[in-house]
Amino acid sequence: MKKLLAVLLAAASAALCVGLSACDNGEETVQGQEEVLLYDFEDYDRNFQLMRVMSYFGAVDKNEQAQYVKSGTASALLRPLGWHSTMINNTYTGIKAESCLYIPLSSVRYDFDYTDASKLEQISFSMYNAEEEDLSLYLGLIFEKNATEVSDLTEFVLKPGWNDVFYLLDHDVLALNYDLSSCFGLAMTFDRVGSRELADAPMLYLDDIRIRTLAEPVQTQDLIQLDDGEICDFEKLYQTYMVKSDMYDKALRPDIDIVTASDYGITAPSGSKVLRVAMKPKNMIDGTIYDKVYLTESLVAAAGLDTASEGACIVFWVYNDCDIMLDLPFTVENSRTSGYYVAKHIYANPKQWTRVSVPLADIDAYWGGEEDSFTLNPGALRIEWGEFTGETERVIYVDNFHIEQ
Repeated sequence: MKKLLAVLLAAASAALCVGLSACDNGEETVQGQEEVLLYDFEDYDRNFQLMRVMSYFGAVDKNEQAQYVKSGTASALLRPLGWHSTMINNTYTGIKAESCLYIPLSSVRYDFDYTDASKLEQISFSMYNAEEEDLSLYLGLIFEKNATEVSDLTEFVLKPGWNDVFYLLDHDVLALNYDLSSCFGLAMTFDRVGSRELADAPMLYLDDIRIRTLAEPVQTQDLIQLDDGEICDFEKLYQTYMVKSDMYDKALRPDIDIVTASDYGITAPSGSKVLRVAMKPKNMIDGTIYDKVYLTESLVAAAGLDTASEGACIVFWVYNDCDIMLDLPFTVENSRTSGYYVAKHIYANPKQWTRVSVPLADIDAYWGGEEDSFTLNPGALRIEWGEFTGETERVIYVDNFHIEQ
């Protein structure tokens, strides 16, 4: 599910436009716009030493083979492996960063700062896919310095040969979940390889990262509008952008869509729309990994849980469209402590709706003390599932997260 507007142009020959200035697309240049060549990969210190390789991403090296250089004499050779590539459980360090190439948008040493995303319109670059098949590239923006907060990833398909990638920012959508004034960098990631050997990694070449800036920051709209007691009923368009998934293998991301319930032969407990989650089977499992779908922290915070009455509960519904009972842990995050709590196991029987109700007092009691309470420090609300094998996906529907007083 795409959260940003994005365009990928596959450059099949030199006749296609490169960058922005070479394209005659009929658009007028907006007064105050500026295009900056941020990384050209010519100088090692200025380019390569600024970038960070996060969470077993793979390797990045300088390339000087002319056929893999878009301009100048050098480019970056990327050999991505991906987080959890061998399906062996890694030691938990307390920081779960996105497995990505972290490309900073600022540097004190080299005197540039483009971390205010409200003044960024577009990021573009050229990438050469040296493999014989198409590869998926995923881009997001980093809103926490250790890359633990990355915006929803937008997928681009890289054809063999040169590709020109244009990543356009949708500021209103980003502002739903992030502080646009503190965007630390661009996250670039790929599907996991399933090996820890660099010889098995695909070879890609990156060159000429450009940004297009605006003279004045974009004034974003507050799109969050909630009915009385509502957290998320999936009836409003903006809520599409406030449901996310988290998993180790991006190639097996669940399909997440807000759909009309009657189109799938079920009746919504509230309204007509429901969240459909199609979970994907894995080839192998290690028994310790849980993938998840969740409502974002900013949406939960907007619900005003701190004003709920004594005895209030978080209530929602889950429909199990499988032929077996599913155990789906419902977990909540605390934005102050950065911890999470398994608030309830949802034992969802096949082909029926299951009503889930969890007292807010029980959740608060887990952290103890009013200062650290969940209601004062609400985080994401998550539905999780253990990895599974087989030939078919598992589908659930979710509806009407709300507060019952």
